[in-house]
Amino acid sequence: MATDAVLYDVRKRYAWITLNMPEKRNAFGFPIIQGLDRSLERGLADPDVRGLVISHTGSVFCAGADLKLNRFDREAAGGPGAKSFPETLASIWGQLWSAPKPVIARVGGGAYGAGVGLVCGSDVAFASETAEFAISELRWGRAGAGMVLRLQLKGILGLAHPYCLSGERFGARVAERIGLVHKVVPAGDLDAAVEEYLGKARMCAPGATAQYKANCRALADLNATEANQYVARQSAQMFEKQLAEFNEGKAAFQEKRKPNWAL
Repeated sequence: MATDAVLYDVRKRYAWITLNMPEKRNAFGFPIIQGLDRSLERGLADPDVRGLVISHTGSVFCAGADLKLNRFDREAAGGPGAKSFPETLASIWGQLWSAPKPVIARVGGGAYGAGVGLVCGSDVAFASETAEFAISELRWGRAGAGMVLRLQLKGILGLAHPYCLSGERFGARVAERIGLVHKVVPAGDLDAAVEEYLGKARMCAPGATAQYKANCRALADLNATEANQYVARQSAQMFEKQLAEFNEGKAAFQEKRKPNWAL
């Protein structure tokens, strides 16, 4: 357990990071963001952890930023030397963007403002039919540059644009249609859907997965010519960097067995 506000538990090589302040609707106050920051760092640094699941207790996944909070209060953050609110958020978004391991969001309730950002920062998101979403920054007088970036990195800014301009709430099926979530299931089937997906992800080679995510990040910043050059370099290097996994994968296929990384 990272803190009382954020629970940390490893299940079958996946770290479950659970926002645990339902009385605050899991809003981004100091306890939540500090616990989330530390839990992400812990899971990403643990060589035995193959991926992360971000979940929640209560009826709200994350209500966004706590608007009552003084974000620059160092005492609330933990005193001199502690990360400020913006610094902690920057660390969270940076860890999610650079994570070499899969990050899965389990959304069983409302995700608003920064909660949507957290879903965007995940590789894959599952939502219950009763979940709802709102990109509400403009309603609170914030320009939301960070949200624009996260929607852009997710590849859904154009489809999400009308909901940004209105701040209106929208349901899980709309979130699925615009690509914010991967799959919507009945509330009672949410955990089973996540576990089914994790079972499939555990069959993938961890080194190749990390390189795949690195490729996604690198290619996002390149034009077509640069991207082709990058792919050529990576193709030439792949057999050296991932030779052991590649050989094991071929052997497993030929011998009709699971590769040694499959759980």
